[in-house]
Amino acid sequence: MLFDSLKKYLVPKWVLLVTCLLLFVLVNSNYILFSFQILLGVCILPFLIQPKPQASISWRYLVLACLFLALAMLFQLKVLLFVSWGCLLAFVIAYFWGTLGYLPLFFLLAISPALYYVVQIFSFPIRLEMSKYTCYVLNIAGMDLTYKGSYFVRANGVPFHIDQACVGLNMYGTGFIAATLIMAYREKQTGKHISFHFIVGSYLLMSALLLISNFVRICTLVMFHSLPNTLSHELIGVFSFVVYSLLPFYFMSRYVPVKEENKSAIIHKRPVLGLWILLLVWLVASYGFGLIRDSHRKDILLEKLTITGYTKTPKEDGVMEFRNDSLLIYIKPAIRAFEGGHPPQICWKASGFDLCDFYERTNKDHSFMMGTLKKGDKYQYTAWWYDNGTTRTVHEWEWRKRNALPFRVINVIALDTNTLLQAVHYFQENSLVQTEPDTY
Repeated sequence: MLFDSLKKYLVPKWVLLVTCLLLFVLVNSNYILFSFQILLGVCILPFLIQPKPQASISWRYLVLACLFLALAMLFQLKVLLFVSWGCLLAFVIAYFWGTLGYLPLFFLLAISPALYYVVQIFSFPIRLEMSKYTCYVLNIAGMDLTYKGSYFVRANGVPFHIDQACVGLNMYGTGFIAATLIMAYREKQTGKHISFHFIVGSYLLMSALLLISNFVRICTLVMFHSLPNTLSHELIGVFSFVVYSLLPFYFMSRYVPVKEENKSAIIHKRPVLGLWILLLVWLVASYGFGLIRDSHRKDILLEKLTITGYTKTPKEDGVMEFRNDSLLIYIKPAIRAFEGGHPPQICWKASGFDLCDFYERTNKDHSFMMGTLKKGDKYQYTAWWYDNGTTRTVHEWEWRKRNALPFRVINVIALDTNTLLQAVHYFQENSLVQTEPDTY
């Protein structure tokens, strides 16, 4: 009787699908960043999921789910666990309703917080380079501009600030989701699937179009002196996105080859007990992932570090705060080359500060980034760099390719620039982190 009762409630495929979806959200609840991109992604989901019924079971997404789960356990990256659960959910759909193409996999990456961190980290130097080339192009066109990193100074001495949204998350997140929708529409229109390598090429194409769109956008904003938070600023942004990214991608996507799938077939009734066991395995593995990750995130050297004259206070995620009467120093835990680097432009924004007027400076053979923190009428000055004991740099690719010794983010804050620069010069000449390979 008990078995019959359980069978009655466990057999329906919709119960299994909803359970898998709820577990996906629950397990990743502290990782998913609920945003406009997530909402937009949920809206296009019905257009994206287009299973093709076939008699045999498609194991593609179960294999991918196992692969990403194994990689998540090996490298302790939340994005891999997130994608693993997404692939498991896609497998459940394919198991009951028919095979899926590769678009759902790329959709997972497009809405994952990994895109947020990648764009926030790497758009920072790209934004500075774009500002430099914008200044160069507009000076050729006859405008008298001086490049100052994240902003320009006009001939009359008036500064013009580039909105942080330029080359930012909103444009890239929206662009990738729009590209996914366009490709899903093409699959729906043809009744065929786009192959893996053509999907990769399409996203690379959209990335290039977004860079062009943002460059045109910055040039136009500066030419017409369109300030942030104005109607003209928003209209120029939308126009640049539609004309230089969305429309070219739509017309180019019509020439992307599609692949003929197997002819439709009737899906026979399939057992579900094995899928319930799979869900249990993934749930247990996710719990184990959390335990292993917590044990691996300790930075022993940083936990033992003391600075004479400073009070030390442990913060969240292993961050250490050092404070005295005039300075505040944050040191982030050691990071590996393939991990996010706790960049201050993300952390300060999460704390409610606006980071503005930032630019790169050098101190002998070392470099650091300097900027202003603004919160209401409160101003502070900050500088940061990546440090592994021998190399101090602000360049993402440089520290990632030199990661034999682990790097840590050093972030110094002061109320005036003189105090800040003195501290930066001292701590870059006398590194705070004399590190060894096995300290993390």
